[in-house]
Amino acid sequence: MEKEKRPQEEEQTSPPKQTGKTCPLIQKPKLLIGIIVLLLIIILLLLFLIFRDKQTTNDSKIEDKKVSEEEKEVKPTINCPEGYEIEGDVCERKASKPASSKFVCPEGMIEVGPDGPCGLYKQKAEPTQRCPKGTIYQVEIKTLYYCYTQSRPPESCGEDPESSYLADGKCYYARIDSETTYTCPSNMVSYKGDCYAKADKIKKYSCDSGYTLEGTNCVKVERTEQMKDCPTGYELEIDRCVVDK
Repeated sequence: MEKEKRPQEEEQTSPPKQTGKTCPLIQKPKLLIGIIVLLLIIILLLLFLIFRDKQTTNDSKIEDKKVSEEEKEVKPTINCPEGYEIEGDVCERKASKPASSKFVCPEGMIEVGPDGPCGLYKQKAEPTQRCPKGTIYQVEIKTLYYCYTQSRPPESCGEDPESSYLADGKCYYARIDSETTYTCPSNMVSYKGDCYAKADKIKKYSCDSGYTLEGTNCVKVERTEQMKDCPTGYELEIDRCVVDK
């Protein structure tokens, strides 16, 4: 009897046999996790692309609006009248003509005589007396020079040298005044009792009022307002062009 029960007990304790097939994904959990992660990545990528397209559209709208606003206000075209050039915020042109010139003495010197050279004062001249041309006899009496132009026999000669003077057996008369001359060293020129060092005149250029001397030319800068032009459909407001309303 005991021998017969043992097989039954063994049958009861052994696990039941499976008759259906198990899902492969359940048998491989790592593969399932990988698929889930891949799906998440795809979903995130799609969301990113959607957001980027939306942002690009918004940026495009903002840029279009900005351009539209800028088109309402543009800078004017700056022009100048013929012959002028743009210089800062004005138009300029230079008018030029030859400068006037004349010969003058260098600074610190004076003209020695009406047509004489230039001179720089150095010293006083040494005064000397001489008789003018036509004198036939001269004599110095008490630092005075007596100059006579005619002669006659001595019998009729007086004693006053103002009228005549006896000398060399002749009577000299017809007195004229002596001339005082001033003597300077050979490298100087005498003028009004003074000695001057000589110098050549130099050419000096000058311009009329309103002109500036540039080399040998006189230049005058003329300025005028700039001309500001706006495109068609715009009107000028101060220094900008706005859409004509």
